Amino acid sequence: MRKIYILPVVFILSACSFLDRNAILRVEQTQDRKLPTLEAVYIDATSSIPHYWEPGAKVVQSGTDRAALFYKQVENVLTNPHSDIHGYIELRDHTYPTDMFSGLLWIIPSCFTYGLANLLGMPFFSQGIQSEIHIRVLDKEGRLVKRYYAEAKDTQYAALYWGKVGDYALKTYRDALDDAVLQMQQDYEFLYDRLK
Repeated sequence: MRKIYILPVVFILSACSFLDRNAILRVEQTQDRKLPTLEAVYIDATSSIPHYWEPGAKVVQSGTDRAALFYKQVENVLTNPHSDIHGYIELRDHTYPTDMFSGLLWIIPSCFTYGLANLLGMPFFSQGIQSEIHIRVLDKEGRLVKRYYAEAKDTQYAALYWGKVGDYALKTYRDALDDAVLQMQQDYEFLYDRLK
């Protein structure tokens, strides 16, 4: 009789896995070497906003989670925010699905169990996702100092309790942004000399 309860308990316990959105958006301030102050410019490749920006123009900050994460990284990790502006850092990001139909196999057990498996934590579908980040560092006059490129891939799930597609997309973006920030920190001396 006890063996009957093992399978539902395993399903219920496996349904407790989720992404913490606040942990993704959290950026710790570092005391490492920092670049001179750079004004952050975020351009979303999937928005309807024109993709043109000119150095010296008024920067309108975006209110999305991705833009907020980029602004926090620039202010808390990369640059010293308490001095005059010595240049610009421009980020263009593009996040898109990579594998549209492979995750549809989740539908078969969902249909055969009339959705009971989904109530116990099984996802409805999964999908591959990729985030690409292009960063340009410009000096005060708008001349290109260096370009950076980073990408990250992940699988996103849609389920009743734990699979939120937007959270997985944000996590993939965060992974790519962390990789780009690491590349910039490795080029600290070069960037510092060109921006000072």
